[in-house]
Amino acid sequence: FARHSEKHHTKEKMDSLRKSVLFKHWPIDQIVKVAYAMIKKQFDKGSTIIQQGDRLEYLWIIREGAVRVSHRVPPPNDFRGRDVSFSSSGKFNLGKEQQGISVEIANLGTNDVIGLIESLEPAARKSTREVVASCNTEMFFLP
Repeated sequence: FARHSEKHHTKEKMDSLRKSVLFKHWPIDQIVKVAYAMIKKQFDKGSTIIQQGDRLEYLWIIREGAVRVSHRVPPPNDFRGRDVSFSSSGKFNLGKEQQGISVEIANLGTNDVIGLIESLEPAARKSTREVVASCNTEMFFLP
């Protein structure tokens, strides 16, 4: 174990797992198995980690940093694909607003888990939310 531990970041993975509400009561032998399978990934501030509508097949644990979770709400049917007159020129294109507005759901940080439902329920594999790094963030994911 010790020989491979440093190469695979096993100790830091185990520390994150044991601090996570999802895994903190698991037996150590099971935590070791999960830690070996996890992969470390870095995200810069502003990077989109998960886009709404993407297929989500991994369980993510935030090792360090923070993310913003949001959900894009479609605009009312009256505004989809239409220009709306608000400006002095008589025309105001809604642009991104035509796709809806983004509503912030949560801010998550160290040891929080993302993708639990999607990773356990095959029918729910499409993400219903977007996850963006609020700062430089390091995460582990479990394929």
